[in-house]
Amino acid sequence: MASPITVPGTYFGNTGCKIESGGELTEDNRGMYTGSIVFSVKAGNWADMPGVGSKHPYCDFCVMEKRKITFAAGFWKITGDYVGARGGESWRS
Repeated sequence: MASPITVPGTYFGNTGCKIESGGELTEDNRGMYTGSIVFSVKAGNWADMPGVGSKHPYCDFCVMEKRKITFAAGFWKITGDYVGARGGESWRS
């Protein structure tokens, strides 16, 4: 059975990017972790937005493999999907 890991907080101390309601990683029976985090940034603030290939804010063995940007008035929501394995190379390495 998969083990969830909850990760609340901010994105690498970046004040321009905030993690919304934490996030979650799930480990499968092969040791692969997958999960997602929702971030928010000020509308148009591309520089502070995490991108594909960026490290997970709390589990540096995971990297973002997919990013979805949802536009709203005054702020944008970014959903980052992450993948990785502890003690090994990530698929992006």
